[in-house]
Amino acid sequence: SMKQLAQRGIKLGDMVVGDINVGCHECFQCKRGDPSIYCCKGAAFVGVGTSNNASWVEEQTGRPHLPGAYTKGFVVLPASNVYKVPLRNIKNINQLAVFSQADAVACSKTSCDIMGMTNFEQMRGFNNPNVFIIGAGRIGAWHAAIAKKLLPNIRIYLADIDEENLNRVGNLLEVPKNQRYLISGDSDNPYSRDNLKTAFGKNYLFDFIINTAGHDAFDGKTITRLLQENVANGGIFCTT
Repeated sequence: SMKQLAQRGIKLGDMVVGDINVGCHECFQCKRGDPSIYCCKGAAFVGVGTSNNASWVEEQTGRPHLPGAYTKGFVVLPASNVYKVPLRNIKNINQLAVFSQADAVACSKTSCDIMGMTNFEQMRGFNNPNVFIIGAGRIGAWHAAIAKKLLPNIRIYLADIDEENLNRVGNLLEVPKNQRYLISGDSDNPYSRDNLKTAFGKNYLFDFIINTAGHDAFDGKTITRLLQENVANGGIFCTT
């Protein structure tokens, strides 16, 4: 409803994107706020398909599935699945393109849910985790945006090999310059403790390290060192 959207700072006329993963909002897990993919009655994926046991979709909508963006007219989503594009920081069409890929927000919201970011404060007892996002493309940008929405006191650290991407997303999401890391190709392991200390000014342990740069950005040895040297107790490394 518009009231629910207004509570989240969204009004008629705002540019928004939607998370296509939808739960029934009736079962115990949905009411508890768990990710839609854990819906007891089966999740629906707008424009993609519906879990075999998700009979609630037809019961609630009269349709066997939820139509996606290729339909004429509009897409219907729960208010909780709608996210506002941060236009106040956007200066040109290239910056707008960073936030205009619907599958990027769906991927980002789902992985944030799976990593435990959605219920982080309740589970861990504090609300300002350190999050290191590797890759400042569309998916990296949406991970940072959704993480800040879920946990407003979160501390985002951002890395990329492309200075323009790094600064574009860093500026859009107001990531301080001393929390941005331009990766050099000169190092055998740019994610070593020493290199991260040089980049950020001190040793940090991260509650979340999120690789959105792709599987090719890391080998097993690099991931092992990241886990040993830079992940806090109870922390998570995730590749999207």
